[in-house]
Amino acid sequence: MRRWFEVVNEPLKELRFEFGDCTEEGDAGVVATTARGQGRGSGVEVEWRFSTAWRIRDGKIAQHQGYVDHAEALREIGAG
Repeated sequence: MRRWFEVVNEPLKELRFEFGDCTEEGDAGVVATTARGQGRGSGVEVEWRFSTAWRIRDGKIAQHQGYVDHAEALREIGAG
């Protein structure tokens, strides 16, 4: 996960995340997210939306997967 943030943040400055709908189903959850930033070289504003499905075991993240389609992430955890 740390590596993902490093790769995404490298070409951007002022990377921000807004969290939307959160759905829980047993030991799993889905979070809808909007990410925004500004290109370091170009100054162009960028925005993208995605959802992440999480599974928790023993109080720790055991699995996470990103999805472009929120409904697909919900289906992954059995909530859609």
